[in-house]
Amino acid sequence: MMAKKILALFMAVLMALSLTATALADVVWEPRNSFYETHHSQCTYLGRSYYANGPDGFVTLWDAPGGSTVAAQYENGTALSVYWTYKNWGCITVWEGKNREEVSGWVPMEQLYLIYDHISFEEEYGAYFKPYDGQFDGSGLKDGDEIWIWEHPLSYGPKDTLKISPDWDFLEQLQGSTGSPSVFSQTYTDQNGRIWGYVGYLYGYRSFWVLLENPTCDGIMTSCIPEVDGLITSGEIVPPRTPVLPTVSYLPCFLVAGVVAVTAVLLVMMKRRRKSS
Repeated sequence: MMAKKILALFMAVLMALSLTATALADVVWEPRNSFYETHHSQCTYLGRSYYANGPDGFVTLWDAPGGSTVAAQYENGTALSVYWTYKNWGCITVWEGKNREEVSGWVPMEQLYLIYDHISFEEEYGAYFKPYDGQFDGSGLKDGDEIWIWEHPLSYGPKDTLKISPDWDFLEQLQGSTGSPSVFSQTYTDQNGRIWGYVGYLYGYRSFWVLLENPTCDGIMTSCIPEVDGLITSGEIVPPRTPVLPTVSYLPCFLVAGVVAVTAVLLVMMKRRRKSS
């Protein structure tokens, strides 16, 4: 009897740990930034991507809104992710270098150009969405096939792929064949008559679309022309320029140089006094 109780308790603990792991996997990203850490209650989560679009051809990321220390700089047209906002400032996080070190900083939102995403698409075409009604078959798919997932049906290319394998039941989740409804919630029919299905969340993948009748997109060509080029030539984005550090960033160097210069003068004067005495 005691052994059964212990076993039941052990299983309960395992279940609780599994739920905790799932919750931790979905925690919203928070930057390692001192200003954010002290003002996080006043910040609003955004989680959208933008192109750098500073008036001088680049943007400067500061340690804090209106701060004085430069965290990083990026030429216009660079895609940047804004995870949090504070008033009219956005907190950007980039993982740099071979070791993928985190760089977080703040930039005025007016110096960013929103990248058209699934939210933009819904705002423009949401009136044409319809509830999902089992249009996805997927019966011809097999292990090793890759299902293309798109930011929205007007994307230049897929954002990622879901590879069907015995280890992940992507296909079953999309089909809804595990006793639960399909993860598709809405559909959209494009100008070519193709039906797309929207998924809000699936194993860490958020807010994406799948071409229901051709999920592996066989024979579909995607554009190789970066969207940002057209935005620059159309004048939507200021042409990029190599970043130049702002004057305020040189101030510490000037102060150090000034101290060194004054110290050198004082040493020379003291040396002369000693000789004269």
